[in-house]
Amino acid sequence: MRNRAIAALVALLACSVMLSRAQEKQAGPVFDLTPPPPLTPEQALAAFKIEDGFRIELVASEPMIQAPVAISFDDQGRLYVVEMRGYMNDVAGAGEKEPTGRVTLLTDTDGDGRMDKATSFRDGLVLPRAVMAVNGGVLLGVPPQLLFCKDTDGDGRADVMEVVGKDFGSTGNPEHSPNAPTWMMDNWVWLAESNARYRWHGGAWIRDAGLGRGQWGLTQDDSGRIFYNYNQDILRCDLLPAAPFAAHPPLAQAATSLNYKVIQSRTLWPGHPTRSVTGLRNPLVAFRPDGSIKAADSTCGPLIYRGDAMPAARGNAFVCEPVGNLVKRLTLRESDGVITADHATEGREFLISTDERFRPVLCANGPDGALYIVDMYRGVMEHRTYMNDVLAADAKSRGLEQPLDRGRIWRVVSASGARPKVVKLPAATAGRVAALAHANGWVRDTAQRLLVESSAKDAAPLLVEMLRGNGTPVARLHALWTLEGLNAITPEIVRAALRDADAQVRAAAARVAPREIASELMALVSDPDVLVRANVASRLASLPEAEAALLKLLTSDGKNALIREAALTGVRGRETAFAASLAKQTGHEANTQPVIELLQRLAAKAKPANPRTQEPLTPAQNALFEKGRTLYAALCAACHQPHGFGLDGLAPPLVDSEWVLGRPDIAARIILHGVAGPLRVGQRTWTLAMPPLPQLADDDIAAVLTYIRREWDHAASPVEPKFITELRGKHKDRQLPWSETELKR
Repeated sequence: MRNRAIAALVALLACSVMLSRAQEKQAGPVFDLTPPPPLTPEQALAAFKIEDGFRIELVASEPMIQAPVAISFDDQGRLYVVEMRGYMNDVAGAGEKEPTGRVTLLTDTDGDGRMDKATSFRDGLVLPRAVMAVNGGVLLGVPPQLLFCKDTDGDGRADVMEVVGKDFGSTGNPEHSPNAPTWMMDNWVWLAESNARYRWHGGAWIRDAGLGRGQWGLTQDDSGRIFYNYNQDILRCDLLPAAPFAAHPPLAQAATSLNYKVIQSRTLWPGHPTRSVTGLRNPLVAFRPDGSIKAADSTCGPLIYRGDAMPAARGNAFVCEPVGNLVKRLTLRESDGVITADHATEGREFLISTDERFRPVLCANGPDGALYIVDMYRGVMEHRTYMNDVLAADAKSRGLEQPLDRGRIWRVVSASGARPKVVKLPAATAGRVAALAHANGWVRDTAQRLLVESSAKDAAPLLVEMLRGNGTPVARLHALWTLEGLNAITPEIVRAALRDADAQVRAAAARVAPREIASELMALVSDPDVLVRANVASRLASLPEAEAALLKLLTSDGKNALIREAALTGVRGRETAFAASLAKQTGHEANTQPVIELLQRLAAKAKPANPRTQEPLTPAQNALFEKGRTLYAALCAACHQPHGFGLDGLAPPLVDSEWVLGRPDIAARIILHGVAGPLRVGQRTWTLAMPPLPQLADDDIAAVLTYIRREWDHAASPVEPKFITELRGKHKDRQLPWSETELKR
């Protein structure tokens, strides 16, 4: 009931929250394609077509690496590569739980731009999927653990291993498990698909609440805003800092400033016919006459390019599409704190290949200022969780299951000019502080991380000088956040930053402002920049003594979604009083009094007039419910979220959904055969497609359905395994996903 009270308050204060529409996951007709031969790296280069003005080069390939899925450069330009070698060795996923994965450390010993030395940094891993260079070692994601591994004797192999987290997903479904640990500008390590974030503090890792944004890959822009995407959703971002929303799930789900859809279009322009589309049996997918797919099916691994080797692309977003065998480039623009994107070149992609095994899964900035692309290079991409009979038959008939021993890392630079040189970070504090002003964002990020993780207290005077000097705004921004990471922020430092000429610096200063300068912070409610006022609102919301200033800001700027939502982040626990104060401030006391009274009852957990009644579960049904709880956490929570409110761009809510609480055969048929949108859930229409999960046993499906029909104050009937068995037999010949019309019959 508490969650519903908060949700009601959000509706009261936010008036009308505009939620981005999710997009459909398409599939389509079968094209008769010739079995594609695997290409050598040299042949693969010839199969590329890249946008004019750019050049692609090979950095590393087999036999040095196989099935790479993630990379991270250390401060000396060495490259850690995660190899998920156990992934889909055949269409049934044979050997998936075998410890064949590894992390390889690559070194370019002669400086020619090609990696020529490979060391197995850590092997014997089961489906590893994430790596981030940090503190002289790496954070390594190997479900269910997040590990810190380090080489202390200089042989290139990890000899130290510490457990940082024990809830780093599961090996069961790599498509929805935590990944992409990234040291962001706020000095926290954020992850995709994870409700946790981490910070190195006082010689140890501390854990705090995250928001689980994105599906595979995470990146930030020059101001520290986080970007990500989902398979059918090309690019999203958090317009406001996510941390204040993290402990407030209903607000986080409803806020338009989080998980913001940067580009509406899903259009792709591949270079050849596409056969291995996830939902191939879905008749709704749009194919062009040449057989290429029109819309995104597997976008992942996004990057905001912040290097200096491609000036024409600085600040652009790059997005991988492994099913389409392409990398997309987007141009970004900002207006009043809102970011939107366009295709860089309408009608063509940044990089396409005619090689069906080219599987770009991640983009990264490099220490030389170049754009790096991780190419898993294989025929079968779909995980067994979502593998269907059409895809499996196609993979077998066209020989796509082999080979499995390939993998490439590519680099993209400007077509003209010499190959850029790798920047190696100095050991001296002064050199690292100076690197905060470097033109390459990777260098700036790494310099900040090194200063913070080494607790370089002698850096503080130099950082203050940089912050108050005449350098670039981005250097001043890094200086401020580095001071925050060193716990060297003082009221005087923040006061100066609040007067900075750059709006991003002022906004960051508002975020880190100590309580003792609340009066100076309140003065910024009239700042000319929307983003500054929004961050001021978020900080003031956590200070009860600043309520009058916050109400003043809402009265004048309440129609702005960023400011409105930022103001809500800090009022949890005092929602009713705040709503009453706002009503009084705006002169709407009489109109809002009934709603405020309702909020008071809900906040006090008063029973509704007609409480739901639940028939008690039998011992067998209760066991089924508990089994369903476990299965939901492992299979469903990544999309529909642990709290059941769903995630825009990925999955609709289950709480109070008619599709969950109605006839039990409806939800069961969705699990067995999938569903293709449009599908109306509550007041919204979703055009996503849910793939089927027919591999689940009848008692597993019954358990999950029993759980979601009785959790979250639901009172629907449990579901028996026998019911699922009969339903599966009744529709045994069904090949297509269900439509809304069919499910309602």
